[in-house]
Amino acid sequence: MAFDKTGTTIAVATDEGFIWIINDSKNIVEGKLKGHEEAVKDVVFDYNSKMIVSAGSDQTFRIFQ
Repeated sequence: MAFDKTGTTIAVATDEGFIWIINDSKNIVEGKLKGHEEAVKDVVFDYNSKMIVSAGSDQTFRIFQ
């Protein structure tokens, strides 16, 4: 999992091949990003928290804007 630079949004990698986007300050799920065929192994926000980069067991990486 990774926090954005404000510390309020969390990206959580899953074994099901998607990423949960959670607003920690409101305690709600804001969305679900799908892009990998297998487990997501790593997730990170860019410096400005405008993009999320993920790497998966399917030997691919994805960029979400």
